[in-house]
Amino acid sequence: MGKTARAPFLAFALLSWASTLSAGVVITVTSTADTAANDGVCTLREAITSANTNTVSGGAAGECVAGAVSLDAIQFDITGGCAVPCTITPGTALPSITAPVIVEGYSQPGASANTLAVGNDAVLKIELNGTTAGGVGLTLAAGSGGSTIRGLVVNRFVNAILVQSAGNLLAGNFIGIDPTGMIARGNTSHAIEITSTSNTIGGTTPAARNVISGSDLQQARAGIHLTGSGATANTIHGNYIGTNAAGAAAIPSWFGILSESGGGHAIGGTAAGARNVVSGNSNTGVSLSSSNNTVFGNFIGVNATNTAPLPNGNQGLRIDSGSSNVIGGTGVNEPNVISFNGDIGVRIAFNGNNTVRGNTIRGNVDGGVQVYGGSGHLIRSNAIFENSVSTPPNLGIDIDPDGSSPDDGVTPNDLGPPPDTDTGPNDVQNFPVLTAASFAGGMVSFSGTLASTPSTTFTLEFFVNGVCDPSGFGEGEVPVGTAQVATDASGNVTFGPIAFAVASPLQFATATATNPGNSTSEFSQCFAIAGGVTPTPTSTPTPTSTRTPTATPTPTITPGGPTLTPSFTPTLTATPTQTLTPTPTPTPTVTITPGGPTFTPTSTPSLTATPTPTSTPTLTVTPGGPTLTPTSTPTQTITSGGPTLTATATRTPTTIAPSATATVIGGGGVPPLGSIPTLSGGMLALLALGLAAAAMALIRRP
Repeated sequence: MGKTARAPFLAFALLSWASTLSAGVVITVTSTADTAANDGVCTLREAITSANTNTVSGGAAGECVAGAVSLDAIQFDITGGCAVPCTITPGTALPSITAPVIVEGYSQPGASANTLAVGNDAVLKIELNGTTAGGVGLTLAAGSGGSTIRGLVVNRFVNAILVQSAGNLLAGNFIGIDPTGMIARGNTSHAIEITSTSNTIGGTTPAARNVISGSDLQQARAGIHLTGSGATANTIHGNYIGTNAAGAAAIPSWFGILSESGGGHAIGGTAAGARNVVSGNSNTGVSLSSSNNTVFGNFIGVNATNTAPLPNGNQGLRIDSGSSNVIGGTGVNEPNVISFNGDIGVRIAFNGNNTVRGNTIRGNVDGGVQVYGGSGHLIRSNAIFENSVSTPPNLGIDIDPDGSSPDDGVTPNDLGPPPDTDTGPNDVQNFPVLTAASFAGGMVSFSGTLASTPSTTFTLEFFVNGVCDPSGFGEGEVPVGTAQVATDASGNVTFGPIAFAVASPLQFATATATNPGNSTSEFSQCFAIAGGVTPTPTSTPTPTSTRTPTATPTPTITPGGPTLTPSFTPTLTATPTQTLTPTPTPTPTVTITPGGPTFTPTSTPSLTATPTPTSTPTLTVTPGGPTLTPTSTPTQTITSGGPTLTATATRTPTTIAPSATATVIGGGGVPPLGSIPTLSGGMLALLALGLAAAAMALIRRP
């Protein structure tokens, strides 16, 4: 084809392409009515249909304008005869949304998004009341991917919002509560149900926070329900789930978050503002029956300020059948607070290879962590303490071979010979036996034995505690470091003294053992630390008939050992006290490996709230319990019968990658109010004329 022949073809192609372009439009809802008639007003029902079909709702002035091929916005400007807030009560289920759209509740005059980092001062003016509609409030069906629903109150439906398409954003909504955010207006089933991928519920800014509560009218209903094989890679962050808008009192769902299949979800995160508060729910805070999920930085069982218990009625977090889930970590903002829940803090059943790391697990009524199925569950670098509120035995870590109850007590070591050949949850890994523990010169040292699989290397983790568990075994209030030991051909190893620098020791030492398959044992028997410091008596939890713990002391933690100070008294008032700082002394060198609190044995620990790139340990202390942010753990290697090896100190820092925030319309971010990310009609016409002129110029060329 020559130039003369190609030019008309190019002109036709450019004109055809330009003709398909159209600007997204704003469809403005002007009435709370639920009509679909040519009556001179635009209702929500009509607006959804106009956006789906790109048609007007009627010929009369005031009807909904036609939507466009591009992303439309449904906004609100309801005046006259509308109470505050404006309540839309559909008579039947609203049409499913089948094209991308921004439903913008904050466009109603007088509405405003939340500005508070903790709590909620949002003013929501558009309420969808499903009392007479039945079914689902808003459905994001096939074809609607990339939509945003923001600034709405949605209550009293079966499901408030059903998400079937991918890449959507739900932000700044009140789901299952009234417009004040303080009164339950529950949906009869799940508040939000997701069957698709890559959706974002909430965000990291105060304006993006959803409050999702009140779905406890039937058992097994959740604030957020992720179900089906297509429910993958969704992000849930920055929300209050099971509380009122202030994050201070319970408005429960049965489950806070329930993931039954799919997986790979991010619950919380490491970015500032990503924390969810999942508290006050009737049963479990977070329930996972899916795999490859991450749960980072959340408050589970405490209020939004982490100053008072707000328990979930059963477990804080449970993993029923999933594997490779990561609960917490030792990086910045990775640890969760899982405290004061009405049963176990973390319960793991079936499958394997889940990780519970770096969390504060405190004051749960029936124990800290329970494993009654699967193996390879790594339990490392957690602060686990005061988890024996009800009648003991309730353990910090309970390996439960019969799966019958968390109250079966300590599982005895299998001494063989050969030792540790029994099977069951976490391989029923034997725990160490401590034979000596002492504090001197700023160092706490541990000695003992381990009987387990012959000719195998194990990782021991050591802890100091203010009190010994009533069972005599555990818990693990302050993790101080890890060491590797290798058993001989008979399965035995004697270790110690293994020493770690601490600011000020507590009274009792404990330890765990983890095998090469990452199965962690129960805590060892407590051993009194010679030269240890007896903590000052403070208030302790008192069980009530509802199994809700009362105020308890919280330690002010330094990575080597805490100084106990009351975090809140029975009147829940924080009482700061001075934290002791150790005097640097010559100490043995150790090999640093990731997995526990970061510290250099000769450095002076610095108690800050912001991690620093130096070897000085950093730690965030909150009234509800310490939130550890360690990046590495001192590790020593011990061989059976041999002396303590000394190696040159090395350090593997945790690298925090820089992050950037982009505004993406319809799923990746929160667009500005009233914005439509497309060209205007006039600009599009000019673009088409320009393209045509360019093409005709080609025709005229020789």
